[in-house]
Amino acid sequence: ARPPRTPWFHRYYLDLLLLALIAFLWWQIQSRATFLLRPAGAGELQIDFALLLSPALGLIALALLTLRFFPWTMALLSRLAEPIGPVWLVQGLRRVGRDPIAPGSLVALLMLATALGVIGSAFAATLQRSQADQARYAVGADLRIIHSGDRNPVTDYGLAAAAAGESLPPLTEVRRSSGSLLTQGLSSPRLSVLAVDADTFAAAAWFRDDFAGGQSLPDLMAALQPESGQDAAAAYGIALPTDATALTLWANPGRPGYRLVILARLRDANGYHFDIVLGEPDALGWQPLTGELTPLRRRGSAPPPALTPPYTLLNLQVDSRLGLDEPGVLFLDELAAISPAGRQSIANFSDGESWAVIADYARPGLYALESSPALSRAAGRPAAAFSWAPGGIGLRGIRPGPADEPAPVIVSPEVLETADANLGDTLTLSVGNFAMPVRVAAVADYFPTLDPREQPFIVMDGTAFAGYANRHGRRPAGGPEELWAALPPGGDNAAALSRIAAELADRGLEIEETRQAASEIRQRTARPLTNASWGGLLALMFLALTLASASGVALFSYGDTLARRGEFALLRTMGSSAGQLNGMVWFNLLLILVCGVGLGTWAGQQIGNALLPALEVAEGGRRVTPPMALQTNGLTLLAAYLTLAAVAVGNGLWLAWFTARLEVQQVLRAGEGG
Repeated sequence: ARPPRTPWFHRYYLDLLLLALIAFLWWQIQSRATFLLRPAGAGELQIDFALLLSPALGLIALALLTLRFFPWTMALLSRLAEPIGPVWLVQGLRRVGRDPIAPGSLVALLMLATALGVIGSAFAATLQRSQADQARYAVGADLRIIHSGDRNPVTDYGLAAAAAGESLPPLTEVRRSSGSLLTQGLSSPRLSVLAVDADTFAAAAWFRDDFAGGQSLPDLMAALQPESGQDAAAAYGIALPTDATALTLWANPGRPGYRLVILARLRDANGYHFDIVLGEPDALGWQPLTGELTPLRRRGSAPPPALTPPYTLLNLQVDSRLGLDEPGVLFLDELAAISPAGRQSIANFSDGESWAVIADYARPGLYALESSPALSRAAGRPAAAFSWAPGGIGLRGIRPGPADEPAPVIVSPEVLETADANLGDTLTLSVGNFAMPVRVAAVADYFPTLDPREQPFIVMDGTAFAGYANRHGRRPAGGPEELWAALPPGGDNAAALSRIAAELADRGLEIEETRQAASEIRQRTARPLTNASWGGLLALMFLALTLASASGVALFSYGDTLARRGEFALLRTMGSSAGQLNGMVWFNLLLILVCGVGLGTWAGQQIGNALLPALEVAEGGRRVTPPMALQTNGLTLLAAYLTLAAVAVGNGLWLAWFTARLEVQQVLRAGEGG
């Protein structure tokens, strides 16, 4: 009777147990993303040696799987090739399928050698690229200049347009701030806010597509464009006559004793924002308030530049010298511009549609603008009643123009987690003395100069940010304080820097700090001893495995050819040519090399990608920003392949010489005598 067959899981339970252990360790390193740990009560980082063994165990697991699946694969291929394949292919597959232990072992050995060669070729190159990427990420572009631009309340300084006209490298203006989300009250974490020029930022800044899930920087900048497509600078405000010299407003305070101050905010043709004082209504009844178009000089502010008409009226503000700690109301009527040509009416507030309150998004509902026929100044034309309640962080007032549109922004994933929001949701962002609605248009894990591990970030268009800040903020917002530039590779950077400095000086801006990515890259990569030691160690290990693989392939080829002499002799007597015999001999060699090198290349790339997060730990246990990207040194990898190719060619030539000396009659007589 035939003995009962042993279940397959009994035959392979040791392999399954080892694979399960390796899978568990691999899951641990992927979940921790580092080989380092900090024990409870200890202040120093320590290496977890169990996790450190996981890459080697991963290779062992792949070798075990190769030894198990290689025979089945060869047997299947021999059956598929038998009806249509040539003699050398069918015989070669049959030979490997019948006795796969030695070929499978050599495939595993070559796989280990090739994987180590791939990892070795990528290790030093990845470290060097990581150092360069860290420098570029910290700078943001080839050149970043920090200047005194935040002292002047302008939308921008027109440097990007000047660069196109003066043949300068691509420039973009950036402003930096901080804020918080109005979703969790006082517990909302601080955010880094970066306002960029969406039209010019992609041409000047440095970016990697893996920062935003495969999205390119031009795609992200396109996402910052408003949905309506309207120009924020042109959509809001009322254009005044070119020769206007003053504004006049009819006002009626709700009650005396407020000590109200009525102001107006304007923008000149160059984007400079300034406030003017219209007057102080000090008694009940209608009274005209007239203010010249002269910027209000506040304490600590820079002297205003020479203004360039025409001007645009952005809002009317209500303030008090005693503070507005109680509810109140102010009635408004005709607003007119005064020029040498006479008086020109701008608005009478009677329609109730062209003007709206300056919404305080931190505390909605505090302000209202309504029609009031009871206190009309002119017959048949109702006045406008602006009322307020105490509180809020922005200014109190009204503005012309359409309703506020949420500004599209790019956020880090931590922002979505904090606000429990999704892509497309609208959030409220508080920045300084105003709040604004923002719409999540895109998500980026990383963005140049912003470290999400230190603080979540929000990126928005600079024009939209300046528009909200100057319509809603208590004071006109300062302009961009950073200039980013993409320098030409190998060009005359000194001349470009000189021209950029001249452009800044022409606008009265003082350079406070200059950072160049090239110089920081040189400082970070100036570690030849470290790189050489790692490269030499990996090269030594690769050569050792390559020599072992070459020896194994040579011994296997010799033993296999010697054992098949009788088979070759019979095939020669049946009409097989010397080329067909060489094809059968070389097929086994090529099969081993192709399978081993192919699996080793794939395994080396996978292990390299898996090890990168564990290698991203810098001094003090902090992870590097941005994360590493696998970079393969083509010359080093080519040297590894050429070494293995040389082994294959040497063995092939030796086998061809060996089979050429085969004496058919002598082998057959030896077989008969046996």
